[in-house]
Amino acid sequence: MTIEELRTEANCLYCEEATPEAITQARELCLKAAEYKDVVSAVLLAGIVCDTCDYDEAKRWWSQAFDWYKANPTDEATDVVASAHARYADMLFFNYEELDPVPASYRHSAFDHYSEAIAMGCTDCRAPLGLLLYEGNWKPNSEPDIYAALKIWKEGMDDGNHECAFHYCTHFVRTGKSDQSIVDTLEALVRDDLDPYADACALLYQHYSRTGDDDLAADWLECGLDMYSDMCENIVNEERGEA
Repeated sequence: MTIEELRTEANCLYCEEATPEAITQARELCLKAAEYKDVVSAVLLAGIVCDTCDYDEAKRWWSQAFDWYKANPTDEATDVVASAHARYADMLFFNYEELDPVPASYRHSAFDHYSEAIAMGCTDCRAPLGLLLYEGNWKPNSEPDIYAALKIWKEGMDDGNHECAFHYCTHFVRTGKSDQSIVDTLEALVRDDLDPYADACALLYQHYSRTGDDDLAADWLECGLDMYSDMCENIVNEERGEA
């Protein structure tokens, strides 16, 4: 089989069949293709082992893919590598939460990889990059940079990224500075026919609770519960003293 055939078969086994046996076969096919220093196969292999929670092995293969790409950058692999930087950063930022707290070095590395992904054209990761900026400690001794976080979320929001819009609005609701433009944005998130964002109901509840419109607040909380919003469920549990 050619490298392309190995990749295609591995991807089919992993994404379409997705049984334990198929995933094992996909991993073996990726390993064969990776023997030829194939960047795309190394990225796919890293994703497979990450999904099976073998994070150290995933780090090894992503790092190998980045090294091979630097040595021989190709147009075919550019988009794949950009997405791989974002996926690697996601793993560092989100998948090690059980360590509580996530080591600072992981956050620093996640920041670098998110930044590299965006520089290469993968802008879907602006939401978590904004979180790193917002929370601080994205570099040694770095402080929260609220302005930079809001700026990058605003850019994502303007491009239609729901997660960026949600984080952007969250800042203004939680700081008591939400206005009609924030309300309009949140309502648009909830009412998006293709991708409704249920947790935006919780922010609308918080906004109207702050402004004293208890009826509207209750309506939005009920809407969020109907949409299975985790945030709305948490609000109800807190009010019941079950948190």
